[in-house]
Amino acid sequence: MKIKTTFLLILFVMLSACGNYRSSIPDVPVYVQRHLASINCLFPGNVWSITSPRLASDACGYAGILLVCAFDGQYYAFDMACPHEAQPSKRIDLPDESLNATCPHCGEVYNLSFGLGTPSLGICDEPLRRYRCTLSPDGNITVHR
Repeated sequence: MKIKTTFLLILFVMLSACGNYRSSIPDVPVYVQRHLASINCLFPGNVWSITSPRLASDACGYAGILLVCAFDGQYYAFDMACPHEAQPSKRIDLPDESLNATCPHCGEVYNLSFGLGTPSLGICDEPLRRYRCTLSPDGNITVHR
């Protein structure tokens, strides 16, 4: 009986903590749709960014959107705001050929190579804010929350 009670208590604590994560980047509208060929983001290692709306339907997140075709061939989108700085004017730089993006303000390096956006140096304790990507059969990609 004691084991069952302990197990249930641990399970309750684990499940109740799942919904409490809050990013330092606020919830803002995110919606961008483009054809992959038109933004030259077709192959692993390709990146594309947008920091201000170009179409009436664009909503560019908190500090802009960085779209990455990662080394696993999947598409990932991140807010360009550094979570350590948490200001729309403090954007990460575009990533290098290894898909590492650096914040020029705090110096943190974020690894985007497999879509995680995790900090590498330990300056920041949270990854880049990630947005959903939906790829249609005709080659359009939609970035949204």
